[in-house]
Amino acid sequence: MNGPRYVELLAGKLNFHMAVHNCTIFVQDGAPCHRSKVDKTFLAENRIMVLDWPGNSPDLNPIQNLWTNMKNKVAEKHPSSAKDLVKVIKEVCVKEISQEFCRILVHSMQRRLQEVIKNGGGSTKY
Repeated sequence: MNGPRYVELLAGKLNFHMAVHNCTIFVQDGAPCHRSKVDKTFLAENRIMVLDWPGNSPDLNPIQNLWTNMKNKVAEKHPSSAKDLVKVIKEVCVKEISQEFCRILVHSMQRRLQEVIKNGGGSTKY
């Protein structure tokens, strides 16, 4: 993914999704396309506030917990082929990753941020 392609995706979806979810701050990590000049310009021109994200900070990223949970659930099913893997991933996403689990991860952000601040930017339990 490069900066221009990322901005194309943001331009088509970001404002709508932020409005639907009543969000005022956009969160993205330090991926190169998120740090690109075109991305920063787009966000500034559209007055989209972005959470200042410290470099190398998986402590703040709840998606890592989601991926780990999903990876473990998929591994438990022992898919035996690429086709079976795709099927299992889809089933796990739909049937075993609950909206409540995702909601808990999202709501953990405030605690995550507080822990990082309390630890002066150092590691946390997350």
